[in-house]
Amino acid sequence: MAKCVESYIFQSRIAKFLSNAFSLHSEILYDTSLKAILKARESLVHFAYELGLDLAYLHNVEDIAIKILQNWREHLDQNVQPSHIHLFIALLEKGQQKKAIERKLTEIRLKNATAIENNTPSK
Repeated sequence: MAKCVESYIFQSRIAKFLSNAFSLHSEILYDTSLKAILKARESLVHFAYELGLDLAYLHNVEDIAIKILQNWREHLDQNVQPSHIHLFIALLEKGQQKKAIERKLTEIRLKNATAIENNTPSK
């Protein structure tokens, strides 16, 4: 019963995450300056990488976000706006959440596979 509740809670969190990601995507589509946002995103990705963003695990998003907010005026194109920066940081945070969900899913699935193997009679 506890596993069912845990599974339901986890599935609810995934559904909420996907809903938030869709909402964020919808906001971008309605923005009249989509090209400017995409150009800003490219600049921000490059800048975040220079600041040491770990693209594989996104474990240091908070540190990089602070560095971006502190230094963006000196290092980025004049067309990059604060709204672009906050949207980029929000996307990094969503990516970080996605990575955490993937790690948790892997852990749960491996644990379930081990439990199934242990309960299966040997042949």
